[in-house]
Amino acid sequence: MYNNVTNSPTKPPLENTSTYFTIVLSSTVVFAIFSPIAVIGNVFVCAAIWRNSSLRTPSYILLAGLAFTDVCNGLFVQPIMVANGLIYLTDTKINLLDEITWPAGYITTNAIGNGCGAYCFQVTMLLMTFMSIERWLHMTRRSFITIRRTRVTLVVLLVIPIPLAWTLVEDPFSFLFIIASVSLLVICLALTSVAYYKVFRTIRRHQQQIHANELQQDFGQPAINFEKYRKSVFTIFYILAAFYTCFLPIAVAMVLALLHARNESISLFLTVSTILVYLYPLLNPLLYLWRMKDIRREVRQLVKNIFRQDN
Repeated sequence: MYNNVTNSPTKPPLENTSTYFTIVLSSTVVFAIFSPIAVIGNVFVCAAIWRNSSLRTPSYILLAGLAFTDVCNGLFVQPIMVANGLIYLTDTKINLLDEITWPAGYITTNAIGNGCGAYCFQVTMLLMTFMSIERWLHMTRRSFITIRRTRVTLVVLLVIPIPLAWTLVEDPFSFLFIIASVSLLVICLALTSVAYYKVFRTIRRHQQQIHANELQQDFGQPAINFEKYRKSVFTIFYILAAFYTCFLPIAVAMVLALLHARNESISLFLTVSTILVYLYPLLNPLLYLWRMKDIRREVRQLVKNIFRQDN
């Protein structure tokens, strides 16, 4: 997605080396296999939230927006990147640093893939950041976010990245896009980290209250369900771990690529970290189905209804 690295004139272009060829081949196979899985999983999450009115809360509406973005990623971006990879793998004359060598099919898939991929990438970052802030406000009982405001916010977040993503369609080596994306990544990662830190502190305070209530009460159940909050701690930890695993490497790689544009190792790191970003749509539905009982129950019912219709 970010083919903006310049190679040293004393070495063969990185894009022509066997290492890069292996990475492109591997990523093409991975995208081809996991793209349908990501689409199906996220479609089930969207359908589960849509069909159950009790799940149409601000948190779940944002979750549906994220799942919809992941559907678009798996349905459009990843297949386009598979086509782009196949063209590169079968045409030995392509030099990614020289647009003159690009055939028409490669130019088209590269432009569409870059633009759509950048758009989904930025929307995901914005949604994850807003979801973390909403979660923090909700747990501290200071949330001012209503269902209507959530829907308006969702539309705004879907529109904001369009101009920046378009710059990558027009120029696959856009310096403006790199600078803006790095800035957005740093801001979003910082805000998400602060928000989840606040969430952990809130949960920890609740756990201390539980312990105090248990010491003060000789009979009956504690006022707060300890198991519920213990599960919340692990759920948030997994969400945060997946978020950082997929997005922190690309932030580091893009900064290093700006500072050391001629380094082949950094270019490889940039390519691999981009693959992690594209795999994020697969992790989301698996995580939600595993940790969220309401979503899991609705998806299970949807699957049962599908099999009943087939029979």
